[in-house]
Amino acid sequence: MGHYTPDFTLKVNEITGVCSAGEAYAQKCMAEKKTPVFSCEGPCIRGEIARLAANMVANEIPSFARACHAETFFVPHSSMLRWVKDAEKAIMIDGCFLTCHGRVLKNLIGEAKSHRSTLFPSTRNTSTSSRWRTFQRRSGKRWHDRWPTRLGPC
Repeated sequence: MGHYTPDFTLKVNEITGVCSAGEAYAQKCMAEKKTPVFSCEGPCIRGEIARLAANMVANEIPSFARACHAETFFVPHSSMLRWVKDAEKAIMIDGCFLTCHGRVLKNLIGEAKSHRSTLFPSTRNTSTSSRWRTFQRRSGKRWHDRWPTRLGPC
């Protein structure tokens, strides 16, 4: 298709204040030396699978915890960003080849600290149900009770 955008800058308006819940959470995670875990936030099934995978990783590995991408990326004076920057590494689970949040995280904390995984780097000739079965097989778990019944195709 030839769609390409070179490096670009996004202007974000100023912000005053912080999220009190996010502050308390990030400070607790810093004190416990937790590794931040991010996920794709896309509305399609790939984004949903990435979110489920990130939740699973953060819930099952005691030294990991979910991080808020919005507060990390858009509130530069927050404890959330300080936690992510001060952590030894951060985990990013992207849903597809666009690696949207992964590209931002890499530029925010550096390539060496940004450990990224893309669940579906290529989606050619792969049905949604096939991708979900592959995820379940790789994770070794069945997530039917947690899986939303209606998601838009992607």
